[in-house]
Amino acid sequence: MNTQGTFVAKILVPRRRLNTITRARLLDVVAGTANETVTIVHAPAGFGKTTVLVDVVNEASAAVCWISVDEWDQDPATFLRYLWLAVRRLEAGGEHANTRAPGEEHRTILSHIAARIAEHDQDVWVVLDDFHHLDSSDAVIELVDYFARRMPPNCRLLLASRTRPPLPSLPACN
Repeated sequence: MNTQGTFVAKILVPRRRLNTITRARLLDVVAGTANETVTIVHAPAGFGKTTVLVDVVNEASAAVCWISVDEWDQDPATFLRYLWLAVRRLEAGGEHANTRAPGEEHRTILSHIAARIAEHDQDVWVVLDDFHHLDSSDAVIELVDYFARRMPPNCRLLLASRTRPPLPSLPACN
């Protein structure tokens, strides 16, 4: 997988603004879902989804793989490139390690990503911020849903979105 043209800022946890109010109740709600494999933070634009997740991951004892999703990630190869790079950062020296993902078939790459997470010695949280940018990409939605159903036991998926993520494996809710 070619990693040319990637932006490292997409896989870094955003900095918390100094003048931001901590929303303890929301932090408690998200922290209370720690035993869930998938957590969704769903709210309209400007309601603080990213801020809450930044606060949660800064308090977490887990390793964090963060992706700030945008419309370019609707391409499965691009999305997987960033997910691979985020997971590679878990390893010592990961940001300088060979970032080439094995294979080219999307599910093969996804299986290698899951294996890297499973090999990690602590819990791993995968955060996909602004997930709503992927709503119109059936191919990426299918990959994320496939991953969500087959995550290693030490993995937790956190999604922040303006819309309810259209993942088929999510239980129906009102």
